[in-house]
Amino acid sequence: MNPLLERSPVDPEFFFGKPHIRGQRIWVSTILDLLAGGMSVREVLKVYPTIEELDILAAIAYGAEMSRDRPVAIADVLRYGPQCRQRRPAPAERPGSSVSRTAV
Repeated sequence: MNPLLERSPVDPEFFFGKPHIRGQRIWVSTILDLLAGGMSVREVLKVYPTIEELDILAAIAYGAEMSRDRPVAIADVLRYGPQCRQRRPAPAERPGSSVSRTAV
């Protein structure tokens, strides 16, 4: 488990339950959007002087974790470790799925 994930908590009672920079009212998605839009880490730090470079790295780590095979609540990963991530069936394998796996 990436220890940086502890810097991006998800608390259903705080900030609408969205992942945020620890101790701040800044969504992780905001930081990722800025980086995806071409801002450098240094530029993001100028826009948000109350955060640290490690907070930006934590946002990236959170995005990486969410892009894996299935979404997992980071709180569960922190609480139970990576073993809480079980394989989720691909869309075509799920009951009631309309996605087909035919070649185009």
